[in-house]
Amino acid sequence: MIICTGNDCDLNDKRPEFKHNFGLRFKKINNKFTQIQNQNLKKNDVSFQQGALLMYLSKVTDHEVSQKEISEVLNIKHTSVIGLLERLEEKGLIERSVKPENKRYRVITLTEKGKKTVSDIWICICHTEQKIVGSMTEEEQDLLEMLLNKFYANMETVIQTTEQEERKKEC
Repeated sequence: MIICTGNDCDLNDKRPEFKHNFGLRFKKINNKFTQIQNQNLKKNDVSFQQGALLMYLSKVTDHEVSQKEISEVLNIKHTSVIGLLERLEEKGLIERSVKPENKRYRVITLTEKGKKTVSDIWICICHTEQKIVGSMTEEEQDLLEMLLNKFYANMETVIQTTEQEERKKEC
């Protein structure tokens, strides 16, 4: 049995048993959150992922947004981005245009309908998040945000360290 507490893990047993299974808990929270947001966004005829993309497009005003950037920001494969954009374009929420100087580079912009939809999505998501944290005090919400940010930063550090170790092995 692997018992992990702090920085110590006993790796002699093959069956992991963790004091806290944060990964599974975060996965379940993400699934529930996505399910709730998808239900609430049905009236706007968009999924949570589509809404996230539209909200991102509405916030970026300092440069043109490409399909590659969307893939990186939403952490989804390029092929998934293409399908996502096709559905949003069919709904009249975005436009894709080709840059004359680079035919492979597509610029993604919100239509007027897309801008109106983003406004509705923001309201819907804010209301939902307020319901989710409604039983928490302001201090608890601040603490949760601080801990989640710390957890995320730690995960980024682990990824970077692992990548560095892998590169060292290749040399």
